[in-house]
Amino acid sequence: PDRLALAVTLYWLIAFVGVVLFGETVWFARAEPFSLFFRFVAALSPVIVEPEDDKGRVRLSLALPGAGLVARPPVELAQAFFLLGALATVSFDALSKTFVWLSLGNVNPLEFPGRTDMIPQNSAGLLIAVVALIAVYVVAVRLGWELAARPEPLDKTLGAFVHAILPISLGFHLSHYLTALLVDSQYALAAASDPFGTGADWFGTREIYVVTSFLSTLEGVSSIWLTQTIAVVIGHVLAVIVAHAIAIKRYGDAAVATKTQAPLAIGMVGYTLFGLWLLSTPIAG
Repeated sequence: PDRLALAVTLYWLIAFVGVVLFGETVWFARAEPFSLFFRFVAALSPVIVEPEDDKGRVRLSLALPGAGLVARPPVELAQAFFLLGALATVSFDALSKTFVWLSLGNVNPLEFPGRTDMIPQNSAGLLIAVVALIAVYVVAVRLGWELAARPEPLDKTLGAFVHAILPISLGFHLSHYLTALLVDSQYALAAASDPFGTGADWFGTREIYVVTSFLSTLEGVSSIWLTQTIAVVIGHVLAVIVAHAIAIKRYGDAAVATKTQAPLAIGMVGYTLFGLWLLSTPIAG
């Protein structure tokens, strides 16, 4: 707890200084990673909020999930690479626990040495994962851009289609951290009843018994695995749909749209297979 408190305090201090130096709008829109990431994730919502007039009133409308991504303008390359990095990070976090990854560093998965000993190997692997995903994305988008006879500047194409990566990223995050959510949310419920450690019990949940037995039963593990698989598949299917919708909106012509997003769609299918493999391969607990 003391290390966590120190980390949170330092993070708050950095954010505070950033807001003072650059202003709230600029800092949270361009520098604070959680605000930036969740602002993009919010575009997946089926509820779309749009300004109605100059008096501050807004209009709410319902749409298919992901429709808000189609309407967003292309982002800068730095933001595009940031979104790709968010996906690569969670993917590598899952990969780093597999027997396959551990064997690459001559580590016996059944005698896991601990995360501290894995820092050099995992740091290098994380960097490689981020660079590799960015490279694959750039190659796929550029290939489609070339096939479509370069309909617009390449940086605009890269900044437009990266929105289609968000459903995949969200699906991976939900899948990978589902078990942690199921367990840690119980601890959070208990802590919420006594947030200051004074012995209070505001909601009657301070003494809640945290259950993890569902992680050791066939029915529980099967349900979790099925939920993870559904999250990954839905995220990828939605990503392909969003990519095609973005292409249609930007280029109008169906033939041009198909050419621009076909290589990216193939890459997405490949990433789906990678995600399903991660779910099926043994991991070190």
